[in-house]
Amino acid sequence: MNLPPSVERALQCQPQAQTVRIDGTDVRFLTWNSQDSAKPALLFAHGYRGHAHWWCPIAPFFTDRFRVYAPHFSGMGDSGWRTHYTHETFTRDLLEVMTHAGLTTARLVGHSFGGSAVLRAAVAAPERVEHAIVIDTLIRFPDTDQEPAALRFGRSGPAPDYASIRARYRLLPEQPVVHPELLEFVAHHSIRAVAGGWSWKFDPRLPFAPGAMLSGAVLPTVGVPTDYIYGDLSAIVDAARAQRIAANLQRTRAPVAIPDAHHHIMLDQPLALVTALHALLA
Repeated sequence: MNLPPSVERALQCQPQAQTVRIDGTDVRFLTWNSQDSAKPALLFAHGYRGHAHWWCPIAPFFTDRFRVYAPHFSGMGDSGWRTHYTHETFTRDLLEVMTHAGLTTARLVGHSFGGSAVLRAAVAAPERVEHAIVIDTLIRFPDTDQEPAALRFGRSGPAPDYASIRARYRLLPEQPVVHPELLEFVAHHSIRAVAGGWSWKFDPRLPFAPGAMLSGAVLPTVGVPTDYIYGDLSAIVDAARAQRIAANLQRTRAPVAIPDAHHHIMLDQPLALVTALHALLA
């Protein structure tokens, strides 16, 4: 492996999977040290059509200070599928996982779509969110941004074998592969065996990226301490947008740019992201 040894060790830390029933659907979540009940809670929220295992290279770095959790949003990863999804669906997933885990409050960290869910949770239940950290989340400003065009993902039927579906795995947006081992890891956890072959884990009926459509009008209503991180090579967030996002938040600091990082920061600059998160959570 060409991974930094500390990231390789993080991947070897096996989280425990737990399940909570939310509105008739099983929502799975990972925990690395739920037994450390004296520690404050830290919850990681993944991106759209992703899964909780995206945080495996990152989460173990925080177990010395926090009880660490990462849910699979419903319709994604190892969680069950629903017949209908709204913004509130994913906000409720976060808050109900916290309740099931016995967490009165937590610090929430969300990447991309997960950052939108974190912000919505902070608005819906500010008394439960001690601190929100949003990572490379696209926030739309109606005066400058058009509605994104709907895109179709997935395929109508299963692939015949694992190798053929693995070969089709792509990041969205695409970016250079710095650590092939990390891409292989998240790709492997994105695929499952089904009747007739192999398929993606996410529900193909999920609407097109609702989290990407979070309006900047929401930002002034976020009353909890909030920080914003972005990759300085990100395809969806540049310095001007990051500054505008921060300017519209009530309780924030200057946005943090991760050098040489693209949108999927935990895959190309995992240690820099860990360092930034530790500093912000101090």
